[in-house]
Amino acid sequence: MSTPNPAPHIDRELDLSNTGRGVWLVKVPKYIANKWDKAPGNIEVGKLKISRVPGQRAQVQLSLSEAVLCLKDPGEQNIPKEHRLDVSNETRQSLGVFSHVVPSNTDSVIPESEKLYMEGRIVQKLECRPYADTTYYKLKSESIRKASMPQRQVQQLERIVQNFKPVSDHKHNVSVYFINLSLLQLWVKLGYNMYIRVFHYARQKK
Repeated sequence: MSTPNPAPHIDRELDLSNTGRGVWLVKVPKYIANKWDKAPGNIEVGKLKISRVPGQRAQVQLSLSEAVLCLKDPGEQNIPKEHRLDVSNETRQSLGVFSHVVPSNTDSVIPESEKLYMEGRIVQKLECRPYADTTYYKLKSESIRKASMPQRQVQQLERIVQNFKPVSDHKHNVSVYFINLSLLQLWVKLGYNMYIRVFHYARQKK
């Protein structure tokens, strides 16, 4: 078995002009990520409020916009609007954010190459957590209810379902049965010694 040839390595330039920029790595709940995926690019998705107290760590709060809260399917539960972001400094690892830009015009005389950018270095990690209010409790109870539902359910049939009956024996098995029965009858008629000769003769004919 031949192994496929690996793709050729192409050297590309990396733009490092934003190396000194500090960025945040934020982990948000799944329901917020789903809302942001549905949101068009021309609306406000939320606001950040940073409160600084001398001698304490900065407190960060996220407030989702009403436009995002209205992006829901029929029967979908409401999600919390206010969230807090727990901040932790990242000092043990060197992490960065990179972007990849694909050229839009590939038919030009001098084709543009793909561009790679370093958008910044991660200096802090934040984890978004909802406040324990009534909306969050309802959302959590609904997710637990869906997770506890069995994958298979019993369904009552209103009419007879036509199923094909299993075949008791196949054609090749029936033919072998008839051959064995014929040999047995021949054994009884001619005797054991004659049967052995006929049996060997039949095997040679195959």
